Amino acid sequence: MEAKKQRALVFACAAYFEANNESSKKSDLVKKFIEFGAGRSTAYRYYNILSSGGDISPKERPKRVNLTNRVKKRITNMCENRIFPGYRKIGRKLKCHHRTAKRLVQEAKLHVQHRKKVPKSNENQQKTQQKRMNRLRRAIGKAWVVMDDETYFDLEGHPFFGGN
Repeated sequence: MEAKKQRALVFACAAYFEANNESSKKSDLVKKFIEFGAGRSTAYRYYNILSSGGDISPKERPKRVNLTNRVKKRITNMCENRIFPGYRKIGRKLKCHHRTAKRLVQEAKLHVQHRKKVPKSNENQQKTQQKRMNRLRRAIGKAWVVMDDETYFDLEGHPFFGGN
């Protein structure tokens, strides 16, 4: 049903209900709603909502987000040269549903990079790690060393190369 016809039907049913609520029976009110153009189940639903004091006016639907240049630029800034934040996060930023965000990313033809799981070390690697850490501890002695992924350096910032 078109929006204007739907709105006119809702207002006609609500006005008739307010005018004839106390003098008419439920079946008479529902018949009148059906005469206005509502379906049977819709007429009963309108009656139940109106009799409980509710509002049957149609709700505003959210507007559709289209892929304009501005939206495309925002999506590319979120995704390009970064780990993909996820469709839900993009949807929150654009104020749309996550499925709409996915559609927009696909329309923009962006290649998304998902996070990769790092493989855990096996038993042999863990044994060698323990040996190397013990060797490093003996080589350092009482000095404080900050260990970052690949580089070992002391607190003054000088690189440290432990002995074998």
